Amino acid sequence: MTALVIPHDVKWLCEAFINILENAVKYSPENTEVWIRMIKMTTFLRIEIEDQGIGIPKEKYHKIFQRFYRGDEEEVRQAEGSGVGLYLTRKILEWHGGSVTVSSRYGGKRHGSTFRIQIPYEQA
Repeated sequence: MTALVIPHDVKWLCEAFINILENAVKYSPENTEVWIRMIKMTTFLRIEIEDQGIGIPKEKYHKIFQRFYRGDEEEVRQAEGSGVGLYLTRKILEWHGGSVTVSSRYGGKRHGSTFRIQIPYEQA
């Protein structure tokens, strides 16, 4: 097995992951699961964080990464938050040469979101 080295700032990269994980827990019903997957790609590591939460409408995917944006869904308005977590996550990952995207199931019987973090690595 080959080790991967991700040049990073420990404090800030942890902050990025914590922001996504906190949202996954905050917006998911009790007794649901959050999955974390890591996939080694050719030039980057993909980390997927998938929850069983309320989901995000497709037309709002780009908005959730804007500063101070909070959705207008009832569950979002009732939860604590300032709308800077995902904005900060995006900025931190960009600073590390990476990115974050989201896809979601919204409406219907199945809900949930998957955040995909892509961050470059070096071979150890």
